[in-house]
Amino acid sequence: MPLVKLLPWPNGHRCPFLLRDDDVSYFTKPDTLRKLYESAWQRKFVVSFSVIPNIACDVPSYTYTRQFGLTYTPMVPPSVRGKSAKYKISNNPELIEFLQEHRKTGQADLILHGFTHERINNIPEFLIRNKLEIRDRLEASIDLFQKTFHSNPKTFLPPREKISKEAWSNIVGNGLNLCRNFPLFLKEYFSSFSKGYFPLRPHPRLRAIFPWFGVNYTTFYHDTYEFRSNGFFFSFIHDPEKQLKAAKRIFKREYDSWNVSIWSLHHWEFFFDWNDTVTQKKHQQNLEQFLNYVAQYNVWKCGFAELADWLTRFKKVKATSENDGLSIVAGMPIKNLTVYSPRKCSLIGLPSESYETREDMTIIREMPADRLVKIKAG
Repeated sequence: MPLVKLLPWPNGHRCPFLLRDDDVSYFTKPDTLRKLYESAWQRKFVVSFSVIPNIACDVPSYTYTRQFGLTYTPMVPPSVRGKSAKYKISNNPELIEFLQEHRKTGQADLILHGFTHERINNIPEFLIRNKLEIRDRLEASIDLFQKTFHSNPKTFLPPREKISKEAWSNIVGNGLNLCRNFPLFLKEYFSSFSKGYFPLRPHPRLRAIFPWFGVNYTTFYHDTYEFRSNGFFFSFIHDPEKQLKAAKRIFKREYDSWNVSIWSLHHWEFFFDWNDTVTQKKHQQNLEQFLNYVAQYNVWKCGFAELADWLTRFKKVKATSENDGLSIVAGMPIKNLTVYSPRKCSLIGLPSESYETREDMTIIREMPADRLVKIKAG
């Protein structure tokens, strides 16, 4: 093992940690999000909200919510379920202002979550094979997102976590990253190959771990990434105590392997069925316990856009071992690049104010592009 080596994450962090909240739409109440994530934000966690630009109200209820006697999805309030109308998120100015304010403070990231989240011939909207309809839906979704939030979406979350090969090509062709949960069962995992869960073309992997071992993230189209989430652990369909134990165990495994740790939530599940106060109090308490547990570790609390930007820059860093040192050249500027060494290091090629030393690591605060930097252990 080299005496001096480059660490994979900024500021010497061991593990990027991300929270993903799905189904934010026209109907979402800012106060609901505030109540659910107030303590998370106090602990400096970032919440990535996946927004549905033009939500449909006649989406059939999912298998796990039919147990409550629901014919249509609880993503929307009872008063509009089953109606053919669609509602643009841009028509909820209070929600837009809330999300924009938390983006500015670095507390929130936004993900594009389909277009309407409807089913077409009983198929999730981006699992269809019609290339023209896929193109039109994606273009309309991106356009509404841009006009609403005055920025381009960076990451796409397909409704029901499923996309066809045709949709996959269109999504990555538009430069969007992907985020999906793992299939829940082994049978579905293997059958998902034919449904477009994984691209059929060869692609370089940054890290690949089977779903029961943790999440992986994959480079599959230039600087576009696929992020794999651990799924909905703090859901009312699971026993809260078993969820908490499993979540801690999986997170620690990912942390120990320097992996990415991504966790998905539905805010509406905690306020079932569109109650103004938390109804799933035990699940909320366990979520907060889990975040308290995670906060004890050296995690990088970030969103998807920040993580993708780091991976793009880090991939362009070339590091070469030289005796008791390291030569580094960055293909593009990068901040907080971290070098590990059990002995004190000296740097050649950077002014002293551009880096700092912490015990067994050196953090380069500003690494310019195309400059040779030599690091030697003392």
